[in-house]
Amino acid sequence: MASPPPTAADAKLEIIKNQVYEQCLDEEPDTVFRQQDILDMGVIPDSDAALLLAVTQRLVDEKLFKMVRDGQLGWMYRPLEDALKYRGLTHEQEMVYSLIDESSTEGIWSKTIKNKTALHESLMRSALKALETKRLISDMKSVEHPTRKMYIKSTLRPSEKATGGAWYTDNELDEAFIEGLTGVLYKYIEARSFYRSTSRRPLKRIAGRPAKSTPGTSAESITLLPLPPT
Repeated sequence: MASPPPTAADAKLEIIKNQVYEQCLDEEPDTVFRQQDILDMGVIPDSDAALLLAVTQRLVDEKLFKMVRDGQLGWMYRPLEDALKYRGLTHEQEMVYSLIDESSTEGIWSKTIKNKTALHESLMRSALKALETKRLISDMKSVEHPTRKMYIKSTLRPSEKATGGAWYTDNELDEAFIEGLTGVLYKYIEARSFYRSTSRRPLKRIAGRPAKSTPGTSAESITLLPLPPT
């Protein structure tokens, strides 16, 4: 049976919803919009509070908005591509995925997910498995917490804090790289610890001292810097 055609009120709500969302996209993704911010967009007729709540609720239902509570009610938008990933998730899957989403490139510990969602262990495991099957999340290794089971969005790469950056390869300390770099730094510092004369003229002899020559010494000689006078 075909669904009934939308009423005039529904059509109006859809238009206003799209206008609000389009204006939100002009702002940074981490912007929190308060009720007054949305009213100031000038698309809610007569600043109708009831219509405002209906619009924001539809945006939340379509996963285009997520609610933020930090003393007062607000919303943050999701790009359409991200919103589509939330649609079709069960309540438990959405709870778990939202925490992994918010953890960004740092990832999140499975124990933290369990504590924040208060889900039973079996429900949490089932949600994680479903999200992995949908390729929305993947497990990750953290050099900071090597024994923890961590998760991250599958589209993200772990941060340098998690991977250890250039000092680690496959989550193992790259000792060969560090040793090689140490040798390069040592030679660099050693080469600049002496004064290297570029003069090709012979050094003047100091009266009373015989001239000394070192086999293999080239015209470019190395002279230790004198100590400063006391």
